[in-house]
Order: sequence, then structure tokens, then C-alpha cells
Amino acid sequence: DEVHYVLGFNPPLKANLKAYVEGAGSLYVSDWSYDIIEDTWPDEINFFGDDTQNSDAEIGAGRQTYNASVLDSGLQQYLGADSIAVEFKFDYFAVASSVAAGVTTFLQADEKYHVNDGEQTLPLSPMTVGFNDGDGRVIFTSFHQEQDASNPCTQTSDCDAGFDCVENACTAQIDGPEDQVLRYIIFSL
Repeated sequence: DEVHYVLGFNPPLKANLKAYVEGAGSLYVSDWSYDIIEDTWPDEINFFGDDTQNSDAEIGAGRQTYNASVLDSGLQQYLGADSIAVEFKFDYFAVASSVAAGVTTFLQADEKYHVNDGEQTLPLSPMTVGFNDGDGRVIFTSFHQEQDASNPCTQTSDCDAGFDCVENACTAQIDGPEDQVLRYIIFSL
């Protein structure tokens, strides 16, 4: 629910969040929650669109698979690959366009985004990034692991490809390449 930061965080909330991270806290932010980073650490990641407008970067063309380059050598070693396929099951994801010096880009891809009634491509878009603040760390991913359990089912054949019928709802397995990326990042914090 974005209602708490539609018009930006209030100063005490922003100060508390920064103090938490600076004091060795870790923060993982994905997709539409990017406004948290944009409002609290505006110089670290440049998100597509107008930075003064809430949700302006939520234009990514999802429901497709992106071939992402793995740029971090430790992550390459962990995955045993220098590229992975990341499937976006949801449309209109948040798109980052660049990062500041000192920000680690773990994954990048040529991401498509919606323009009027069509799509364009943003080359080399940072898909998964991280940066330090004080003794803590902030991680951002364009993708997320949230399950869309809104589609009821009685068997897997009732679900779209990539989803299984689990407890009468179509849900995806949480063991794709993007999940392996997050395991590496989270456990190396």
C-alpha cells in the first residue's frame, strides 16, 4: 500500500529509515516500492521518469522473460553463469535507468517499457542493484517474489504456464533464477 509515501515520507520517518540502515540494518526494496529509495536516497539510483512524481517509473513491460547480464563476479560464481533468464509475470514494473558511482549493479538487461500504445527499449537498465549507507545495505530489484494468488483453481491445468495450483490458488514456484540471485545477495549482506 503506497498511501504512506504518495506525497513523500515525512522527515522523521525518513530519518528513522536512514538511521536504521546506517546502523547496520539491511533493506530490500522491490518493484513498486522503489519510491522508498527514491525519496530516502535520491542520489543513488536514477529511476525512469520524473523523480518528483510518485510511481512515475512503473512503466516496465512485463509478462515476458528478460535475458539479464550478471555483472557481479561473486554472483556469477554462485550462479555458475554470466547471464540468466528473469521472467516477469507482472506488467508495469519499476524501471531504473542508471546508478551512481559506488552502487553495485548485480543484474542488467535491455528492459522494455510502455510508451503510449507501444513499447521502447532502455538498453543496459540496472535490474538488481545494491549500495551501502553507513554500516548497512540497501538492495533494489525490478522484479519481486510476490505471488498472485487471485486466480482460483482446482488443478494446475486451470493456471497459466509457470503457475501451479496450490491450496486452490494459482501460484508460481519460488525457485527461479531471480530467487537464486536474492539468496546470494541476502545471505552475503
